[in-house]
Amino acid sequence: MKNVRRVIRGTAYIPVHDPAHPDIGWGVLRRQLDDTTNSLPAFVQTKLQPMKREIPGEAWERSCWRDDVLLPPSAVDDLYDPRVLCERYEATALPDLKNLALVITIRLRGPKPMHVHWERVRSFAHQRFATERRLAVILVAHVPAHAGSRAANHIHLVVPARELTAQGFGAGIGRLASDRGLPEIAGEWAAWA
Repeated sequence: MKNVRRVIRGTAYIPVHDPAHPDIGWGVLRRQLDDTTNSLPAFVQTKLQPMKREIPGEAWERSCWRDDVLLPPSAVDDLYDPRVLCERYEATALPDLKNLALVITIRLRGPKPMHVHWERVRSFAHQRFATERRLAVILVAHVPAHAGSRAANHIHLVVPARELTAQGFGAGIGRLASDRGLPEIAGEWAAWA
């Protein structure tokens, strides 16, 4: 596996790229990484705005292709807004919380239209994370060609690292919030796709 530290507009994490799973990028956004203190809202903003625009007062504006929030069935409706979800997560963070979120990137291959890929990834994330694991998911789709890049289209799944119930954020997600989670999720994605 290849691990390279990435710093994106003040947030830092180490994505893991495993040759055995070339279409999946995996990382754990940690509260503290070296000299960088991360927050979930700041990280999600970097995903929602891949083409950063400096517009005062518009921190949550989007330049991504599409985004959505998926919630477990028992979660309250106001968390459908990514800003509210991220800010509530931070406001209720446990003092010793080390892992903020899973960051999964699914690289899209083939000639299918983007909306077809979107719905496939969205249904996977809804079933495997929101329904089965009771986790919130912020989906963010990027079409790098819009910024002049040849990189593959991809969809990020940013998964806060605590279960979400009717009472709010609860237990941490244990082994899934580590590099050991990659083979589990990659296997589930391969079976789904």
